Amino acid sequence: MGSRRRVLIAGGTGLVGRALQEILPSHAYEVAVLSRRGSSGKGPIKIFEWQPEKRCFDPALKDWPPDAVVNLAGENVGSGVWTEARRLAILRSRVEALETLARAVELWSASPKVISISASGYYGHVPGSFRVDENWPSGQGFLAEVCKHWEEAARKYFGKESFRLLIFRLGVVLDPADGALPRILRPIRFLFGQPLGCGTQMVSWIHRRDVALSLRHGLDNPELTGVYNLAAPQCVSQAEFTRILCRVAGRWYVPVPVPSMVLRVVLGRQADLVLHGVAMDVGKWKGTGYKFCFSDLESALRDLLNVGAGGRVETA
Repeated sequence: MGSRRRVLIAGGTGLVGRALQEILPSHAYEVAVLSRRGSSGKGPIKIFEWQPEKRCFDPALKDWPPDAVVNLAGENVGSGVWTEARRLAILRSRVEALETLARAVELWSASPKVISISASGYYGHVPGSFRVDENWPSGQGFLAEVCKHWEEAARKYFGKESFRLLIFRLGVVLDPADGALPRILRPIRFLFGQPLGCGTQMVSWIHRRDVALSLRHGLDNPELTGVYNLAAPQCVSQAEFTRILCRVAGRWYVPVPVPSMVLRVVLGRQADLVLHGVAMDVGKWKGTGYKFCFSDLESALRDLLNVGAGGRVETA
């Protein structure tokens, strides 16, 4: 591959950013991370301070021109109550990060390749198991609006051909210590698992390793541009997701749904995260030559939870 290429990661301390940092330094990449807390930059990962809400960043970035920028920055949609202020912060954080990156890019003489994240929420809730491709229109609801503005900002600031912009609409990332999986698993480990709502809403999921390797695939192939759905080839309903998770975790699966009304009372507007779903078609991404490490949910969960083969579902 030649000399080591530089990659700057915005939002590098989050779930996906940490997974990406695990594989890039050993793969002919020199990595730096934008963080709200600066660092001496010792070790394999260099850290630059930035404050995207103030549109400011470490001036030392001028002397570290990257070959590529990976934007993962944005407030976590799964934390905190979705008050009006929180919803505004979730949206603003994504746009502010892209605007601040655009200012940083002006420091460098050459344009880096830019990879920016969006999410499956772009499509809103699509009932049934019909697979939506990248040409499907944006949906309705808060998450769809966030993703729409997120992508529009990426194109506004990095839509020029020189940036070779690549946008991933990311499914639910499965990680054993962070994100959705620990929250879903918590009541199952203490009690049992049940479908949420009708249980037929589709879950487009992906193993953390496949996210990181897909990002690396995008970096390794700078000619890849445009929008790609990014999730495992196997899509499952929420009820099937819960059933498989119970089997892997060795817990009971009770096929009696938790009513949507109860979830709305408990979770408020955040109930959309579990009651809405979409089955994404990932044929376009597979067509780039990427080979998934984990294509089926059970093997992914067994790897993440460090569970060997075997086990059974106990149904009450």
